[in-house]
Amino acid sequence: MAKSLFFEATGDHFGKDVTRVMQQNPHKAEHHHVPWYAVLNDGRYKYIRYLKPDVPEELYDLISDPEKLTNLAESKHEQPALIRMRQMTVNELIRTEANYIDLLPSLQKEQ
Repeated sequence: MAKSLFFEATGDHFGKDVTRVMQQNPHKAEHHHVPWYAVLNDGRYKYIRYLKPDVPEELYDLISDPEKLTNLAESKHEQPALIRMRQMTVNELIRTEANYIDLLPSLQKEQ
């Protein structure tokens, strides 16, 4: 499997500004109406965790669905992959010292 790729998109906010927005008004965690997010691609799956509350996470199987048309985050069959990708994303946020790690919005089905 390919090496994992990780990135964050927080518009024109960086570092402490991201943390400040998430502390003071997390519903403003967006840029041009696109919610901020962290993405992890492990070569098979692409996982998207949004930093704005109430935006559902996304999981795509890049092998069977390269166009990313079907979000598998709700699929019971894909729960092991979802849980693994969630944890890998959190691990990357910790590794990169993202100060907002404790401010991530909770996920309804987070396990």
